[in-house]
Order: sequence, then C-alpha cells, then structure tokens
Amino acid sequence: MEETELEATDLPALAAKDELRGLGYLPDDQNLLFGNAAPTTSKSASNQNTEGMSPEMRNVLRPLPPKPYTDILVERYLEVTNYGYYCLYPPTFSQDYAAWWSDRAKGRTLTPEFTCLLIRVCACSAQYLNSEIQQKLESELGESVQSLSESYHHAAKQLGNTIPPGKGGLAQIQQLFLTAGWYKAESLFVESWHALSCAIHEAQELGMHKRAPRAGLSEFDVETRRRMWCLLYVWD
Repeated sequence: MEETELEATDLPALAAKDELRGLGYLPDDQNLLFGNAAPTTSKSASNQNTEGMSPEMRNVLRPLPPKPYTDILVERYLEVTNYGYYCLYPPTFSQDYAAWWSDRAKGRTLTPEFTCLLIRVCACSAQYLNSEIQQKLESELGESVQSLSESYHHAAKQLGNTIPPGKGGLAQIQQLFLTAGWYKAESLFVESWHALSCAIHEAQELGMHKRAPRAGLSEFDVETRRRMWCLLYVWD
C-alpha cells in the first residue's frame, strides 16, 4: 500500500482509537498543538455560518490579545494548568481552537459556548504563568497578568450570561468549572462554590448525572461527559 493511501485511509481511524484510549491517561498530544497537525472539525467549533460578527461578540472579544499571545496562554494552560484536574482533552480543544481562529479570520459567526470557554482558559492560564512568560506578556501587552486575567474573566462572564440554561452543552459546563477554579485561585471561595453549583445544575440539565447516556453520543463523548461529572462530584 502506498504511503499516501495509508495516511488517507488508516490514520483517522487509528487516531480516533488513540484518542479514546488516551482519555484519562495524560496522552502525549504535542503533535496536535497549534498547527503541528492539520486540524479537524469538531462539534463545538463547527456550527458556523457566514453572518458577520455581532456587536456583543466584538465587545467580548476586545480584551482577548492577538493570536500569538493567545497561543501562549492556551498552550500554557494545556501543558501545565490543565493537569491539575484535566477537564479539557488537549487534542480536542486544540482542534476546536484552530477551527475557531479560522472561522474568525473568515468572518464567520463564532459560537458563544466555545468562545466563552476559550476566554476562560486564558483567564485561568494567566494565573499560573512562570516569570519568563509573565514578563513577556506584561512588557508586550502593557498590563499586569493580574489585570489581564481579570479582564478575561469578566469578558467570559459577560458572554456566559447570554447562553440560556441547559443550552451551552459540554463547553458551558467546562467553562463554569473553570470559573470555579478561577475564583478558588483568587481565594474567593464563596464565589467559587456558587460557580460550581451552576456547573452542576448545567450538567444535570444534560443528564450527566444519569447512568444511561443520551442516545446518539459517541463512546468518546460519553466518557468525556462522565469525566466532567466525576470532577464536579469530587469538587462538591
């Protein structure tokens, strides 16, 4: 079999198996980060159309830094911060992230769910930067990382409030969990508890607390949701 034929036919199936097998085992996902592999379209970033960006979305995106700096924050989160609780699966998030920037560059409508999650990732990442990255961002963006983190947090909160209860899917639950983590890192424990409560209620709206999974979900999606519910249960 030709090498090109193998790449076109066998690798997607192998990648899907590796993705499921790797869930929960801290897989090596460096080859999927930030352009090292061709991104694939996934659910949370694929429901786009050609309509222009809304004024509300533009307002929320205003605090987000240019892509090179967002790349730094996202990569830092996935490689360091995420391993505390592992609520995001890095290959899937990286694919959605690449698709999100592609949609934004083409002027397509951005889903508020993933956009909110992305901004929340940046907010949490800014809380755990090493001195070298912190100095780079503060010197080139002209703000302290504390101020940047707070700006991203407030932007994500503003956008998250526009998502109807029970309609944000897994991304909404993930960003609410990250909200609880952000408050905890700021020693705002009451606020963290309330954010966790919101995440649990959203998860119950999706039936994550039920033993039988929703019909139509892939095995990978089922396991991802089980992991998220387990995190919420342990935190509570």
